[in-house]
Amino acid sequence: MNTTDIIRPKTLNDFIGQRDIVTEAKIALHSARSRNDAFPHTIFSGAPGLGKTSLAEIIAAEMNVPFFFSTRSQHP
Repeated sequence: MNTTDIIRPKTLNDFIGQRDIVTEAKIALHSARSRNDAFPHTIFSGAPGLGKTSLAEIIAAEMNVPFFFSTRSQHP
């Protein structure tokens, strides 16, 4: 286990910052669960280190589904 895995938040309550996004994610999670449906398709974008992967992993864990991700290439 590397340092990133140790310090990465595991729940939405552990996720610090991005309060509006976390609130929206909680609403979408509640809605999806109440309908017994999937979380809405979502694309996270932004600079490295903002928590995109962490948030996506948390959402997948909350929905009890596998987490897969890809990154776009950084070609000029």
